[in-house]
Amino acid sequence: MLIARGSHPYQNLLLLLAELPFSLAAAQLAVDAARMLSAELHLGTVHLPALVVGEGRREEMERVQREITRLAGLYHVKVHPLALE
Repeated sequence: MLIARGSHPYQNLLLLLAELPFSLAAAQLAVDAARMLSAELHLGTVHLPALVVGEGRREEMERVQREITRLAGLYHVKVHPLALE
């Protein structure tokens, strides 16, 4: 999770989903921080080429992204998905 300094009170938090397996504990921490700070959560998902990581990797990353978005929704935290190719 990245929090840029000098922008207190924090309005935007970035959670980067780049490697699997991804710890949902990190997502819970980011959602809790966003909720406590009344901030929006930006979820960056890194999609590597299938040639490098295999065919099923993109679907798995998207499944984890949906799970994080669902978790944030339980706490009324707005999520902005970012796809990084």
